Amino acid sequence: MKATKNPTGSVVAALISDVKGREDWLQILCGRQYTATLPNATGKAQQELAKTIHDEILRGRIGTALAAARIGVFLDPALFLREARRTGSFRASKYKFQSGPLVQIASALLNDAALLKIGERDCQYLQSVINLLSLGPDAINLRMELLKELRKHKRTAIKSCMVLVDRRFRPAASDFQTEIDMLAEHYGNPEYFSREKQAEALSLLTTMMHEVVGLNESMTILVDEHAIRDGLCEQMLLAANRLNELKEAEILLDCFPYHAEKAPGVIRISAIDDRFEQSVRLGYIQADMQKHVRHMAERRDADLIQGLHDHAKEFYRHLGPYLIQRNREPLDRYVLKIPLAPFFTDLINDPRLYREELRYLLSMAIDAFNEMEWLETKEVAPNITVRDLMKAQRIFTFLSTVFFEALDQPNPEGNALDMRSRLPVFPIVSIQQTLSIFFSEEQAKRILDLLSFDPRNGGYFDLQYTPLLCFGSNPDFS
Repeated sequence: MKATKNPTGSVVAALISDVKGREDWLQILCGRQYTATLPNATGKAQQELAKTIHDEILRGRIGTALAAARIGVFLDPALFLREARRTGSFRASKYKFQSGPLVQIASALLNDAALLKIGERDCQYLQSVINLLSLGPDAINLRMELLKELRKHKRTAIKSCMVLVDRRFRPAASDFQTEIDMLAEHYGNPEYFSREKQAEALSLLTTMMHEVVGLNESMTILVDEHAIRDGLCEQMLLAANRLNELKEAEILLDCFPYHAEKAPGVIRISAIDDRFEQSVRLGYIQADMQKHVRHMAERRDADLIQGLHDHAKEFYRHLGPYLIQRNREPLDRYVLKIPLAPFFTDLINDPRLYREELRYLLSMAIDAFNEMEWLETKEVAPNITVRDLMKAQRIFTFLSTVFFEALDQPNPEGNALDMRSRLPVFPIVSIQQTLSIFFSEEQAKRILDLLSFDPRNGGYFDLQYTPLLCFGSNPDFS
């Protein structure tokens, strides 16, 4: 295939070179407009300019980034700022919270708003960006402190934080918030730290660790029991959550009708129109009501539809000692053996839905405005259907429930054993062989790719979507 030229990019680059650092940049652009030598104010040109801002700021070329922003606004203020918002060009988190260059660019555009004919709503956006960017120095300090702790505890930090989060998601934990939790979340209580927020914070910590140290097999061996008990791991997760909250605020400004206002000692993020906030809240209330209705129906039908967790607990009561062994060397811990006997494979291959699966499938079907039968057969990847993923989830849910039944048993050393036994580590070949019992080799590999994150491939680790984390050059999964 022949490489295609990008005439729009070359024109934009030449124009940036013409106006960069020039006090008469506006006259130059007006002259180009008069002679019809400006690029068309299309989405493609604006995409090129928005990308230039991001790339040049990362290179430390603020003058070039400012020139690109001025050209984009001159061509079409609304279209350029829409593209900048779509790509997150003004989000400090994309530049490790270095907010100075963004403040300089946004302020310059706002100062020339009348000359550049920037609309009132877009001016409000630029001012909101400047207000939110005032938190940049604090975010940098917080990020540096986190990096310091990660380097200091590089062999144990990630696994120890994973243990803390994993406890919140163990099968015995309730899926439903208490009334106190719901009130704390609704009113923004800073002390409330949901398990979903903890998972997002762990994702950020893992990504940061990979950036500064790398992830290797030695990080899967030990946990720091004192750091967990003394609250250090929770403090690290809370700090990461504060950075995530700032990133969420950036997304609200870029993607939704929100603005950022300065108040004494705080930056307040709120909807421009109160009715929008009310409609979002109403949507959450309705979703929560549907969730509780389905939960009540599930409890009502508990005797009619078998539950996967119930099967796993019964399985543990009869065969637990054969599957879960306590190894005292080199470290006292529980070890799980995957049972590849017929009773286990038959349970996984059972075509009937278990109670938990029925709830999930029904919920997804409602969100998709369709029937469960239609949803089951939809492909999420080539040759992988929703039902295939549910079957894969069935394997991991069953094994985790059996394993954590052992951890939840009364034991004088239970807390220490729990910490040391969580997050089993498997060679990638072992997991793929287990999946190949229930799927074709191609499907097994594809499912493993869907559920796993390999930092060597780049990107951002998301614990809730890719729960299998690859460590080292000879991949093991935790």
